[in-house]
Amino acid sequence: MNQRKVSQWRVALGDIIREVRERKEWTQADVAASLSWARTTVVQIEKGQQATSFDQLVILADLFRVHVSDLIPGEVDRSVRARY
Repeated sequence: MNQRKVSQWRVALGDIIREVRERKEWTQADVAASLSWARTTVVQIEKGQQATSFDQLVILADLFRVHVSDLIPGEVDRSVRARY
């Protein structure tokens, strides 16, 4: 994957994470506090400015009570995400 596609993928991932967080009516500070992360970490992930490890995805999925695949950008039915 070239750098541009990686950047686009990170932004798409961040958009999904933000969407799920907002559906839960949580703030970035709520997520950060729940995970003992800095709020800036959550902000950077949501903006696509920080690479997100698989471990971080698993932790976020667990917190949001969704499957990791629900957070991955791609050809996933958006209606699946809508129920969260």
